[in-house]
Amino acid sequence: MTLNILILDRVGVYPSFISELESQLGCGVGAFKELRLARDYLGTHSVNLAVVNPYEDQVGLIEAYVNFVKTDLKQKETPVLIFSRTAVPKITKMTGLILGVDYAAYLKKPASAEDFVKCVRELLED
Repeated sequence: MTLNILILDRVGVYPSFISELESQLGCGVGAFKELRLARDYLGTHSVNLAVVNPYEDQVGLIEAYVNFVKTDLKQKETPVLIFSRTAVPKITKMTGLILGVDYAAYLKKPASAEDFVKCVRELLED
């Protein structure tokens, strides 16, 4: 069975991060800038881990991203890694997402591809 990772980040993720996940972990990666496309992927793939940047400046997107994490991903029991420039306390304040309740781990941007892959690997092993 192939591992599948879903990435949702309106800014995007470096292609080198995706290629490192694919080569080091042998997983499939669906990386999306649009929430609709991420939802479609979640509906058609067995997703083992989701990487989400929930803090968005565009009006209305914060709520949509939070709903995606708290509803769509939680219903499928998909662990979530928050990958963001925004610190955990601000994410909690602005989104209501709580580390350990709504998401499994946090990694601050910018991070190296090595740190990103290490964090993903650890979550997949849990």
